[in-house]
Amino acid sequence: MKYFDVCLQKIRIRKVKPWIQPNAVVLDVGCFDGALFRETESKISFSYGMDPLLKKMVKTEKYCLLPGEFPADLPADLGPFDAVTAMAVFEHIPPDQQRDFIDGCRRVLKTGGRVILTVPDAQVDRILNVLIGLKVVDGMSLEEHHGFHPEETPKLFAQAGFELEYAGKFQLGLNNLFVFRKV
Repeated sequence: MKYFDVCLQKIRIRKVKPWIQPNAVVLDVGCFDGALFRETESKISFSYGMDPLLKKMVKTEKYCLLPGEFPADLPADLGPFDAVTAMAVFEHIPPDQQRDFIDGCRRVLKTGGRVILTVPDAQVDRILNVLIGLKVVDGMSLEEHHGFHPEETPKLFAQAGFELEYAGKFQLGLNNLFVFRKV
């Protein structure tokens, strides 16, 4: 990741971090290198991350990162979790697999647990293409974006029985933060 990619990642983490309760057990989907856990280490209990780009498992005293796709590859003995986080991940999920992702979150969360998502606005792809051309960012897995419109997110989670706790924009309105509670 380039410097600007890391800056964008840190902004997303700063938005997600306040929604993670003290001593929470977290599942971070699309965890990449575990940056969320390093930033929340004093706040979380032992937690897990999953990322399809990981080549092998990484384990520390506070977290374990697993290669694989969520929810299909998540070991059945993990959970329940207090929170599932997915920063800049949901827009990568094909429409026909979004319900599986949401149902997977429901299955692994405790009652009252949260799904905490950041989802970029659809116009961000055009901006990222320019920044990639200028070699300012790497822009991870852009080919997986499916033209997802973030305003669809609350409806999709409500259909699965989640309650919207918070929806807001950040990064000049180019990114969205959604917090859903399992009821």
